[in-house]
Amino acid sequence: MTTFTVRNGKGIRFWKDRWLDSGKLQDLFPVVYKAAKDKDATIYDMIANGVWVCDFKRPLNLNEQLEWDILRRDLNHVPGLVEADDELEIMENFSTSRCYERMYGNLEECDFDKFLWKGNIPNKERNGRVFGGRHKSVQENIDLVK
Repeated sequence: MTTFTVRNGKGIRFWKDRWLDSGKLQDLFPVVYKAAKDKDATIYDMIANGVWVCDFKRPLNLNEQLEWDILRRDLNHVPGLVEADDELEIMENFSTSRCYERMYGNLEECDFDKFLWKGNIPNKERNGRVFGGRHKSVQENIDLVK
């Protein structure tokens, strides 16, 4: 899982990055996201004079305004931006095995051979025979054609 730490707000997209635990704002507030003019705006772009602001394509209707007000209420406070780059951490101590473990958990071992062969199929090769037939060499095939 990724964790964002807001510093200057210039490296985190307000709508598209999952910088809140609850999810991406574009998914949580789709009505107001659709009305937003800049869908790639950063957190820095969305703050002016210590309050959340957004440039919309047109004046908001009642439904859109309600969702925008709820979004601002849910964000609670405006982060104090500082002159340092935002931080992104991808799973503490990231490794591919930890990623796989997170995605799939502990799966039971699968006995592949048990499911691959159905019924009693003989070994592929036993004494020059393949599945009960005899291999013919290239020379034997040429002799048959003559």
